[in-house]
Amino acid sequence: MIRMENGEGLERRIEQAADLCREVFADEIFSAGEAWLRRGIFDCWHYDRDLVRLAVEGGEVVGLAAGDVRSREGATFASLKLIVVHPDRRGRGIATQMLGEIERTAAERDVDRIVVSDGWPLYFFGGVNHRQTEALIFFHRRGYEGNRYSFHLEAPLSDNPAIDSPDSPLPEGITVRRARPEDRDRTLAAVERMFSKAWWFETSLAFRAPEPTAYISERNGEVVGFADYDATNFGLFGPTGVDESLRGRKVGAVLFRRCLRDMRALGYPYALIPTDLDRLNFYHREGEATVGRLFLVFEKKL
Repeated sequence: MIRMENGEGLERRIEQAADLCREVFADEIFSAGEAWLRRGIFDCWHYDRDLVRLAVEGGEVVGLAAGDVRSREGATFASLKLIVVHPDRRGRGIATQMLGEIERTAAERDVDRIVVSDGWPLYFFGGVNHRQTEALIFFHRRGYEGNRYSFHLEAPLSDNPAIDSPDSPLPEGITVRRARPEDRDRTLAAVERMFSKAWWFETSLAFRAPEPTAYISERNGEVVGFADYDATNFGLFGPTGVDESLRGRKVGAVLFRRCLRDMRALGYPYALIPTDLDRLNFYHREGEATVGRLFLVFEKKL
């Protein structure tokens, strides 16, 4: 018999849930595991324990679904961040039950739509991988419509001339260095001023470790650029950005490559880079990144 538990159950059974994700997503993302789950679910400011469903049978975790409710540009909606069922338990309606319970709970939060998956500030995938045929069929049959694509790039971290080549010369008066813990407040203030509150939150996670997983660029003591890794989740690069006056002047390239070298030192085989078409050329040119995963973003009215 399948028993459904909420986020509190996930806290108690996080190791089992991590084992399930490692098994199912072994070919999808190398960093899947306990820290990956905690970052994407519990660290998010939208975390809602009642929008988590853990399927348990005979004391074993056999399925997991996680969502939340978020607001953006005046609209409030639900986001389904993750849904997974053990391969040996598929075809028994477990995913349908988990999804249905999350949809009903989301509707009680006065939202009128659910998105798979919305993305930032913290997430696992940019939608449903276009190679996961059964998942595409699953959502389509349940009234979801694919309305846009997103993708992740992969920048190889070994045998990559772009990473090994010397940094480009920086504009006069500009420096780039690893961020220190005491840089946190002014870096976050600069990120929010130049970009958004969402990037402020994601960058704040790069400062949680004793040695921040971030680099900053400065001009006359002012933070004018930044780049993070292992912030939105482990193995992911970004967010990153520089002051408008410095764009196209190689500051972003130096920040990017410094992060890639750190990720290589951690033993990562590649860096995953969530991005859009506008930035594809930059990442391809500066890090030899190529499109590794294409996701279809689904949406359903509740």
